Amino acid sequence: MTWLALRDDTGARALAPALPAGGIARGTLLFEIDLARLATTADPLLRLTPHGDPQRILVLERGPDARLHLFRRAGAQVSVLSVGIGRSADAGKLRLTYHWDAGSGRAVLTAERLATGTLRQHEGRDAMALGPAELAALFAGGGGCRHHSALDWVALADHWQPVGPIGGLAGDTPIDTPEGPRPIRTIRPGDRVLTADAGAQPVLWQGGVRVPACGSFRPVRIEAPGFARRDDLVALPDQRIAMSGAEVEYLCGEDEVLVPAHHLATPAAADASGDGTAIWHGLLLAEHHLIRSQGLWLSSLYLGRLAQNPDVAATTAPGSRMAPGHLPRHAAPARRDLHAFEAAALALTHHLHHRTSAA
Repeated sequence: MTWLALRDDTGARALAPALPAGGIARGTLLFEIDLARLATTADPLLRLTPHGDPQRILVLERGPDARLHLFRRAGAQVSVLSVGIGRSADAGKLRLTYHWDAGSGRAVLTAERLATGTLRQHEGRDAMALGPAELAALFAGGGGCRHHSALDWVALADHWQPVGPIGGLAGDTPIDTPEGPRPIRTIRPGDRVLTADAGAQPVLWQGGVRVPACGSFRPVRIEAPGFARRDDLVALPDQRIAMSGAEVEYLCGEDEVLVPAHHLATPAAADASGDGTAIWHGLLLAEHHLIRSQGLWLSSLYLGRLAQNPDVAATTAPGSRMAPGHLPRHAAPARRDLHAFEAAALALTHHLHHRTSAA
């Protein structure tokens, strides 16, 4: 299970020694899309026509029906998938995941709105392999590739990559348990962790998911002095962190709120691993809770009502590992999740206060 290549606005680069010479029969293309730029164009996001061959085409575009359409042709074989991107789809980021398995014929297109966590899927039975010419056009400078600026990046894997929530903590992040702090990567289902509201709670799932370390998956670093920690916290930009105190009460009218990590991170982001990927971990509990790391309360994995759609849930990281019907439903977050403008204002106030106190 390997990430093979990445293409962004700086060009294409390898994440593995070489692309498969014979193409890929089963794999994943992962796209990250800027919805604001997408809303201003009718041009395709991506168009592959290797060597100008009309018999081999891959096109990703937004149709007049506000859906994203993925069209593929390889000789007489044709595959068409489309997925909705929701109303008011003119801001924020969209993660689009295209899975294919030529052996079974199964193809799945998943759209995830990062701001809301909403997942939509379309499944087809006409999957075909991604051939060498297409791989070369997209990732090896083979020609015949055009992409729009609304497509931030696209990455290729030789496996089926899970979609949806994955957690946002580095594997060595210490999590408080009844027996003392433990790195999150060592915690197993059935182990207990300490929560802010319900004492020790059993873990239903813990997993690490490897992703390209770019875009919404690029690590951020929250420096320890700003939060009275011993060590910096390395996290995904969307990992939620609990904040409380006079600033929160004044600005938000709440005792405690959840803030995405990227609002609190310093300009110095954590470096990616040597191969351009990172592994992110999460803890899934029966209810949504706050878990503690060196005195800082962090959000456990929040699934909302994802379990109400078993087919979609089965394509997520926890859903693919848990028995059908055992995935929990989370009625609401443990604390109010701030709007972006609220989080930005609170983070600015926090940084100014900390800078003044340290002076």
